[in-house]
Amino acid sequence: MNNNKYIENFKTIVIDNSVSNTWDDAKMEWEITDFTVAELANEECICGKQGIKDLNCIKNIHNSNELFPIGNECIKKFERSDFKDFVKESRAFSKLLLFVRDDTYIELKSPHFSRAVLKTLYDRGAFIASQYNDNNPYNDYQFLLNMFNKRKPPTEKQMGKIRAIIRNSIKPFLQEELFNRKVYETNSTKGKDDV
Repeated sequence: MNNNKYIENFKTIVIDNSVSNTWDDAKMEWEITDFTVAELANEECICGKQGIKDLNCIKNIHNSNELFPIGNECIKKFERSDFKDFVKESRAFSKLLLFVRDDTYIELKSPHFSRAVLKTLYDRGAFIASQYNDNNPYNDYQFLLNMFNKRKPPTEKQMGKIRAIIRNSIKPFLQEELFNRKVYETNSTKGKDDV
């Protein structure tokens, strides 16, 4: 199947699952609800293209229909900046999950973190209220963001706080995320004969 066939197949599936019957209207009915990276690039997009690794799930805001998995190439066909931003942030977040899964030492610098990853962590509830942040998780998020943007190396006291936030908030949150996704990862990596 050539690329144009995949695109047409994808648009047809989206329209068939939408309230609207034209692509320009139908593409505005959807939101991305989840993103994950498959262990192996052996998944098949709903368009029929095989070998995708970035798996997006979309949901229709009018009829609650869901479509999964959708590769990034098909997500681009929506031509929406919110979808583009979501995929970029989620891809970076998924890479951080893989660092945690592989028990890599995580530091507040690239490739582990970015401003987008910190925002995604905050939006998903990774920061917890504690006496050390005046019971306001936003304070820890803002502190890490300031430290990430800082040109000079952090002081020893700041480094201690960075490590504490990563160890006590972010890492447990990411480990829970990995646990919740384990069922999918296990199923997605099985060969067809293993099912």
